[in-house]
Amino acid sequence: MATSTLIICSLCQEDNETSTAVTWCAECEVFLCSECQKHHGRSKMSKHHQVMSIHDCEDHDLKYELFCGFHDCACCMKCIKDKHDNCKGLVSLDEVVGNIKSSAFVSQVKTDLINLHENLKTIKLFFSENLSALEKQKLEAMSRVHTMRQSINNHLDKLEESLLDDIRSEFTNLQETIGNLKSEIDSKTDQVEEKQKDFSKMVEFSTDLQTYFGLHEIEKVINQEEQYINKLKYADKLREKKMKVDCFDLDSTVRCTKEFAKLSIYLSPENLQLKTKRKVDFSLI
Repeated sequence: MATSTLIICSLCQEDNETSTAVTWCAECEVFLCSECQKHHGRSKMSKHHQVMSIHDCEDHDLKYELFCGFHDCACCMKCIKDKHDNCKGLVSLDEVVGNIKSSAFVSQVKTDLINLHENLKTIKLFFSENLSALEKQKLEAMSRVHTMRQSINNHLDKLEESLLDDIRSEFTNLQETIGNLKSEIDSKTDQVEEKQKDFSKMVEFSTDLQTYFGLHEIEKVINQEEQYINKLKYADKLREKKMKVDCFDLDSTVRCTKEFAKLSIYLSPENLQLKTKRKVDFSLI
């Protein structure tokens, strides 16, 4: 005779409640208490499902004799008439369980368990190795960023030194050019000051004839020096020399630059190779 067993409602159990199940829905594969059975019967999705009382065979007071492969359950002769009338592939329960321990099905399940265990160990090792590889890649990535930053710093240092050399060199050239012109002006200034002294003495002490010829000599000197000054003017040597550095708008460029490298995470092209589980073949039972 079928053994009486207390079965908990599958839906209530999900809410940590322990309501006793009264029916089984083979399509939903859940046990239902009386309250959940009401909702199950009203739902548009499940109201046409066929449910079976879990006490049918107990109520029938009959032994389980057959196995229904479609519903994957044992049943008595009364169950067949009430619930499994249209089911195909009903076999004797003795045929199903009689030689179960020596059947190929036991060997298949054993192999599946071994494969499952090996798969789990393989996955565990895979995650451990992946974490180790990622740790190494993290250090390599950080080192590369530091190297890149140092390379940028070195390059900027070289640019800075080159620009400073240009500034010093250009200043030296301008200093020499302006210094030479200043020396020429100093010499000519001294000459003109001497002419001014000569002019004063000439006007005061020379005769008219001496003054006449002296004025012409002084006029020649004035004309020569005026030509010299005009020469400086037309050669743009009387325009002030100024020095400035037109820097590129590097500050703005740097502030607008959000990154100088990009981190990416990508997947390997293939999945981890695992052993596959075979479909259950009830013919092996």
